[in-house]
Amino acid sequence: MNQNQSFKDLVINLEKNGALLFTRLRDKVPDQRLKDLFNYLAAEEEDHAQQIETMFSSSKNAGILTAAFAKISEKMSVIFEKSVELDILIQRLNSEETILGYALGIEKKSIDLYTGLIHQLSDSDLRNMIQKILVEERNHYESISAILKLQSRSEKDPLTDMEELEKNLKNAVSLDEVKKDQK
Repeated sequence: MNQNQSFKDLVINLEKNGALLFTRLRDKVPDQRLKDLFNYLAAEEEDHAQQIETMFSSSKNAGILTAAFAKISEKMSVIFEKSVELDILIQRLNSEETILGYALGIEKKSIDLYTGLIHQLSDSDLRNMIQKILVEERNHYESISAILKLQSRSEKDPLTDMEELEKNLKNAVSLDEVKKDQK
């Protein structure tokens, strides 16, 4: 296996493992809103894996991406470490708050990965593709963070909580804005 293939597989597996984890987390939570959120996140991670596959399909892009990943892989080794068996990990997540906290950590690692990657890329098309994924990862982070804040409050006015959730979601960068910027 060449270096291009190994980095490609590494990143695609990262996204697919994220999708699998979100599917498992969905099955663990009783709250339908959280189930819907984890379904959405799993589908997004599968889409990211497909986007990475597409980016690596050109040998020129594969070489550029491989060089960029090589520069950041040492710094980002924590993302790629083998973790505890997924089922054991999920068993340890025993509340909605810990599940959301763990999901937040996953998104943070993805944000760090793609941010580091963008700083290594000079090719504008690849930067734009990675930027799109990064915006989606940041939106995932903001959504999970807003829900986690709501979950962790005990006796707060529900109307205020909903207003804050809406404010946080409005502050997240929309994909429509990114598409406009790319035109």
